[in-house]
Amino acid sequence: PARATIIGAEIGWIGEGLPAFHPTDEELKELCDVLARLDELSRLVVRSPEVTDHAMAHVGSLRGLRYLELYEVHITDKGLASVARLPHLRMLVLGNCKYVTPEAILQLEQSRENLQILYE
Repeated sequence: PARATIIGAEIGWIGEGLPAFHPTDEELKELCDVLARLDELSRLVVRSPEVTDHAMAHVGSLRGLRYLELYEVHITDKGLASVARLPHLRMLVLGNCKYVTPEAILQLEQSRENLQILYE
């Protein structure tokens, strides 16, 4: 029998003609509980100004993630530290994450040689 594998998920979007969807911390937490059961999930994209450090602790539980994009999330250096613990993370994209300090990004870059970080 055929088997489907989900390797990536995008949470939150703004599209032309579509209503904006911005998950809250609680919604992202519940979603992470489901996504944690997907052994082969390696990519996650989160776009939501409603997401804070609280939700990043749950994203940090997705141990298989290799690629994580965070756009307009309201996390601080504490939230960044939660995702920094992902053992297989190789790429981190931070788009308009204005509460993460350049010092925290630099510290993460220096502590994880195999992690590429793109930020704006």
